Amino acid sequence: MDDQTLRHPFVEELEWAPHVDATYITVDVQDGIVRFGGVVASLAEKHAAERAVWDLHGVRARDDVCAIENQIAICPETIAADIAANVRRAFARHAGLDAARITVAVDGSTVALTGTVRSMLARHRIENAAWPAAGVGAVDNRPSLAP
Repeated sequence: MDDQTLRHPFVEELEWAPHVDATYITVDVQDGIVRFGGVVASLAEKHAAERAVWDLHGVRARDDVCAIENQIAICPETIAADIAANVRRAFARHAGLDAARITVAVDGSTVALTGTVRSMLARHRIENAAWPAAGVGAVDNRPSLAP
């Protein structure tokens, strides 16, 4: 398989990965070795990009290690309104997540989640959905249980 043919599924997989904004990620393939470059907003997103493509076929092994080089840089400089919007988009990407009664407030890179949820499970799912959003450095998960 030539390098251009190998590159295509990696680009597609990154574009479809729910925890990755592939807008600023580059994919380069040379001699079967895949290199990611570019910029993402968080360490979680950097790792999610690598996990998204881990099982794709065609990458050559080097010293019994799959040859994916993740050289993506982290640039967490995001304004509060953007972080809140990123969290809302993250909520929308999770089917079945009831975040309609959740308020998202941002202070620096800390996201405070307040409002009401129907169960403790819903509370945990909302927090887990917020963590990988671009610009999030910490999550203060404070929703109360609805009566």
